[in-house]
Amino acid sequence: MSSSDPEHIKLESKAACTALAFSPPGGGDGAVLVTGSLDGVIRVYQLPSTKVVRAINGFGDEISSIAVCNPPSANENAGDRGDISTLKLWVACGRKVFLCDLGVDTSKLILSPSDARETLDLLEKEDDLLNQVSLNPTATTLAFTSDSGVVGVVDLLSENRDKRLLDTSHTSISNTVEFIPGWPSEVVSGGFDCKMQHFDVESGTLLSSKTLGAAPSVSTNTSLSPPFVLCTALSTSGCIAAGTADGRIYVGRKGVVGADGKKLKSKGRWRCLLEGEASEGLNFEAGVLDGPVVGL
Repeated sequence: MSSSDPEHIKLESKAACTALAFSPPGGGDGAVLVTGSLDGVIRVYQLPSTKVVRAINGFGDEISSIAVCNPPSANENAGDRGDISTLKLWVACGRKVFLCDLGVDTSKLILSPSDARETLDLLEKEDDLLNQVSLNPTATTLAFTSDSGVVGVVDLLSENRDKRLLDTSHTSISNTVEFIPGWPSEVVSGGFDCKMQHFDVESGTLLSSKTLGAAPSVSTNTSLSPPFVLCTALSTSGCIAAGTADGRIYVGRKGVVGADGKKLKSKGRWRCLLEGEASEGLNFEAGVLDGPVVGL
């Protein structure tokens, strides 16, 4: 259902929404919004319409993440942005990811997982579950995280879809993973061990990390939750924001902008997880809520 405010659109679903993705990433009129829900259904909308134009039903479990495989180019006309028939999605559900082609059999409004082009089981432990999947800008590498704490990547150019786990796992649930804009061979992950980790995908090595400590008690409303990393967001320039279970956000800009706030002309190492004086005040934390920050 759409609200009376043209700047806001309200979508209603039969089950809680557990994943979403825009194509192109910025959204806007003509863009495509893809949602996944607790009942294992993918729904596709072409904004600003609130009508479901395509669906994928029958996954049988919660959709934990969606990665759009080929978002339209920013140079395309707005009228070309919503060509749903060109979109492919990597959908994470349970232990597996499914490559779903929205252009297959356009005579059907509702597809099923059996229509997927590929199905990959990415996890080694039988009781493990996927959390987030993310694609590099050329859609040639898929990164993933899981309940067991692993962070891994899949080479989508290899014939056998070669999989590699990165060197350092989280000690608890690894919840988020994203490729860093401007550093296409590097990812940053976040977990329930209150830690963010920065990896080189090609070598698999850990480049930097940051552990979030407990927030200082400044009021009776201070959350008692540990600072689990629940969500992350990265800007096109590579700045990072992370939301935690105790109501804080972490912002990292070091190595992306200078101390004067201007974007750096030359790009060196991504240093957005540095602490203290080494960050020159460009990386910082702030309390924003009395409850968890679940999305950014």
